[in-house]
Amino acid sequence: MTAVVATLGAVLLVVVAGLPIGYVLLRDVRLGLLVAPIVTGLTAAVAVILMLVAGGSLRWWLGGLLIAQWAATPVLLRTVAPVRAPHASWADLLWLTVPLIPPFLTAFLPPTEWDAHSIWWLHAAYFTRGATMARQYIGHPSINISHPDYPPLLSATVAGAWSVFRGYGLYVAQFVSATLSFSAIAMLGYAVRVVTGRAPVIVSRLAAVCVALAAWGAAPFAAAKGYADPLWSAAFVAAALLLLFRPDPLRRPGLAVLLLTAVALTKNEGFVMAAVLAAIATVRMRHVLGRAWVVWLPVGGGLVWSAVARHLGAKSDIAAEVDFGSLLRGSSQIYDRLSPTLSAIWATVGAIVAVSMATAVIGGITLRRPRRALGLGGDLWLWSVALAYLAILSATYLVSTNEIHWYLNTSVARVTLPFALMAAASAVCWGVAAVTGGRIRGRATSAAAIETTSATPSPAPTSGTAEIGAREG
Repeated sequence: MTAVVATLGAVLLVVVAGLPIGYVLLRDVRLGLLVAPIVTGLTAAVAVILMLVAGGSLRWWLGGLLIAQWAATPVLLRTVAPVRAPHASWADLLWLTVPLIPPFLTAFLPPTEWDAHSIWWLHAAYFTRGATMARQYIGHPSINISHPDYPPLLSATVAGAWSVFRGYGLYVAQFVSATLSFSAIAMLGYAVRVVTGRAPVIVSRLAAVCVALAAWGAAPFAAAKGYADPLWSAAFVAAALLLLFRPDPLRRPGLAVLLLTAVALTKNEGFVMAAVLAAIATVRMRHVLGRAWVVWLPVGGGLVWSAVARHLGAKSDIAAEVDFGSLLRGSSQIYDRLSPTLSAIWATVGAIVAVSMATAVIGGITLRRPRRALGLGGDLWLWSVALAYLAILSATYLVSTNEIHWYLNTSVARVTLPFALMAAASAVCWGVAAVTGGRIRGRATSAAAIETTSATPSPAPTSGTAEIGAREG
């Protein structure tokens, strides 16, 4: 089998395998295709966890789970309420995908990135060897530098493709990784489209494209070259927008929960931030605590992986020698690392964050009414998430035993991507409020009518304003 055929086949497999559940979730084939790689990645991650716990081969576990999903699809279609996700036209699909294609052409460059090989694809290689060998590698101290405690979503998906196509093709790994990132970034654009859906169509679509393209701002080669940072960052900010900016995020929480689960099972930073976002979203939804438990399901998935990895002896080069006591005692050796850390973060994303914060302040003073008319939640919720990430990221650099300047130079461009995406989302949403003003589409449709119409299949379009307002609730 040639490398080209294997690569194309792997990409097709990743998309098709997750399509049934993607369709059940969103009730549209076009949107189902966009989210399908994330579904496949989650399935692969669950297959790896089951393999490590119960033994056996990844091929059998993954195949069994996918067959079960396909078999359960007709039952789910009959039993789950058929609520079609909004903004699922062909035009929306093209807006969400075509602008992303040129940046992703970097996937055709040689697959030579160090972290992709030493972390994600190394993990994928031992996952393909079955439970016994995978357990030995995860707990072996010689590969601590490879972060064997990292959650398995990306590496498990690559391992699944390698298991099917019987080889360790690097282009297969790179294109599978890029497909996952493409899906997450497209869903980030879709999340912006959803939360700004009451604005004029062209304004909402341009907002979605702008935030999605921000994924290449700090680390332009990361998204399509095998890294996990764009994957979890885009999925995280998409989930944050759906949970913090929508008027009633628990009315249709499936997509947000799916994306947040992918975040928790992709990288350790993602797992921690999934817990942070769940906590902040719970505070925001404190009046409906009886339904807020659903946002904690992703945290449970991350805890399961963490327990399995720790039981098998997984450690990383960061966590192995960390002295949190020195951090709490205010050791000068620890806090001497604070200045270069904050300086590096500022040099990477400081400009976009500063502009976005200025926009948020001005918007908070002058654009409250248009923002409320758009149905957008308070911007401070998103900035509280960003502040929490700043504290967690800074603490990670402080307690690490790696030489600080080397550590920052090799990672800060990628790990600050959530700041760039949150800042872009905040500024763009204020921009939509400014451009829209009082001209909110669907204004004639009451909130009660929106709620009622969204819970049932949409009728054929009759007049533009009333129909769009009804479908965007």
